[in-house]
Amino acid sequence: MNAFPPSDFPGLSIPSNAKSPTPSPRTPSVKRPSHSNGESPDPKIPKSDSQTSNTPTLPGDSLDDLKDSIIKLKDIKKDTKGWAPFMAILTQTFTTACAIIEQQKGLIEQQNSEIQELKSMITSNSSTIESVSKNTKQNSDVITSYSKSISSLKNSESDRKLSTELEQCHNSVKIGNFPILDLKSCENPKAKIRDYLESQGHETKNALRDTKIIPLCKIKEQNKESFPVLICCKDNSSKNELLKSINNELPSMNTSYHFPSSIHKQIKTIREKLSKNKFTVNDKTFNLKDKWILIRPTSDFMNLKILTKADPNTKTWEFISTIPLPPSNSNESKSQKW
Repeated sequence: MNAFPPSDFPGLSIPSNAKSPTPSPRTPSVKRPSHSNGESPDPKIPKSDSQTSNTPTLPGDSLDDLKDSIIKLKDIKKDTKGWAPFMAILTQTFTTACAIIEQQKGLIEQQNSEIQELKSMITSNSSTIESVSKNTKQNSDVITSYSKSISSLKNSESDRKLSTELEQCHNSVKIGNFPILDLKSCENPKAKIRDYLESQGHETKNALRDTKIIPLCKIKEQNKESFPVLICCKDNSSKNELLKSINNELPSMNTSYHFPSSIHKQIKTIREKLSKNKFTVNDKTFNLKDKWILIRPTSDFMNLKILTKADPNTKTWEFISTIPLPPSNSNESKSQKW
């Protein structure tokens, strides 16, 4: 039999120095002994053309089939004398290898397709995540802005409340040394205080109309001979009238300005700092040590103004600066008693 031309097996190369088997002259066929079942006496030698089909059965697409074919090739190379069985098994081997390669190629293409799909999903999810991140940041900014607005409203509400308290105190007169009298045993000390003040003179009696009297301590627990009293007037004009009458008719009573208890300590701290430290306002340095310091609310009761003078006998005060209202003490503010 002639050798298969290499062109019949794409990808299969035969060395250039390999020689095709030379056809031998026909010789009488020799009858070989055979088994009763038609198998070759040597299991390593494949069946002859008369014993098997001319076309070998192609193995399945598996590596095991490929391994079996390679083993058969090795056995045939050792034992067979013909070229046809060798080429048949070689064809099987090559076909199996091609099938396996095609199968793996299909798997690789499928995996590449899945990878591309996964990339698309990641890209899509990245866009979604980025969008969610932006929305989250925007929501965070909104929440922050909302929180600041709430805080601002709270501060504004606190400032308005403190401003109202300052205005009410500004329209009041504080007597720092009202005599205790027999008020400890009195059932209505406020009425007793009013009766005493009205009895001191006609001007004071008239000025006490439409006023509210508030003791600034617990009278029954008071151990001193005097205690502070706050007289609240309806406006600043009424306050000035009352203050004038007390100075004329009750000169022994000490009157003073009164700040709400919610910022009383803060005012004291401000005054101490001003008296101990130098400070600069509009490129002008002030040293208020050993000077008189006056702290009063501005006309809108939203700030404090600082005034000073060196001589206590001088009626004129020098304006220094304006400062914001100090934060109030909420606990003291809730229990405000003027």
